[in-house]
Amino acid sequence: MSGMIEHVALRRQLMSVSSARWYAVYCQSGAEWEAAHQLRNQGFSVFLPWSKKTRKLRHTLEEKNIPLFPSYLFVNMNIATDRWRSVNGTRGVKTLLMSSSQTPLPLPVGIIEHLEKQCSVGGFIEVDGAAHASYAPGSPIEIIGGPLTGSIGTCVESTSSIIKVLLDILGRDTVVSLPIRQAICA
Repeated sequence: MSGMIEHVALRRQLMSVSSARWYAVYCQSGAEWEAAHQLRNQGFSVFLPWSKKTRKLRHTLEEKNIPLFPSYLFVNMNIATDRWRSVNGTRGVKTLLMSSSQTPLPLPVGIIEHLEKQCSVGGFIEVDGAAHASYAPGSPIEIIGGPLTGSIGTCVESTSSIIKVLLDILGRDTVVSLPIRQAICA
């Protein structure tokens, strides 16, 4: 009998949802782009915010597009009318984030809309301002641009656009300021 009551309560909950909401989708590692493509092919509205990451490989710089939230993307759907169970069977998807009642757990209203306003076309978000958070004072820094390329020093201070690095130049400790794009954690 309690199973029947839970079923009726779940049905009422689903019927009370009258509009589309955003839901988080947990993806297989590195499969966010494929999952987004497959979900769009199924007719879902998908949001996959991304940024660029610069890293040094064999004396060259590589700029790579990476998801802002690794292993996650967001899908807009109405769970009362859309075939939300098909999301879990999509290539690249592990699962929708679910509530304890085994229905998709909606994100708070306004979160994705706020992120979308910060994006350019295609979901790109410039994160240079946030990137300096990983440059804590005392952390090792490698310079990847400018005349000091390849030098390794210690972060003294960083802001959203400038990093100050302590370097040993000609046997002398010297603090240099450079654009944050010219440095990575060593």
